[in-house]
Amino acid sequence: MCLTDVTSRRGVGPNTDQGWGCMLRCGQMMLAQALICRHLGKDWVWNKHNPDEDYIKVLKMFLDKKDSSYSIHQIAQMGVSEGKDVGHWYGPNTVAQVLRRS
Repeated sequence: MCLTDVTSRRGVGPNTDQGWGCMLRCGQMMLAQALICRHLGKDWVWNKHNPDEDYIKVLKMFLDKKDSSYSIHQIAQMGVSEGKDVGHWYGPNTVAQVLRRS
């Protein structure tokens, strides 16, 4: 699964993840792929004419909305507990720790 690397937000905080969100997006993609393999199987293939309901459920977890389980907003907020302010770059270990705790 490929997730975009720029997000648009309204309200307080950054309006883009440029310069700090790349590792968060990598973490999102790895987690999304793991969930797809877990729920749909390793050999599952996307069919644009007949999208799978479970795939849609997984995809919705990663929407750039504050209430989506694994949105960049949620991951960035979870990173605060790891000592990373929203808008700061995360290393691979920090992303792994944040996702592990989610």
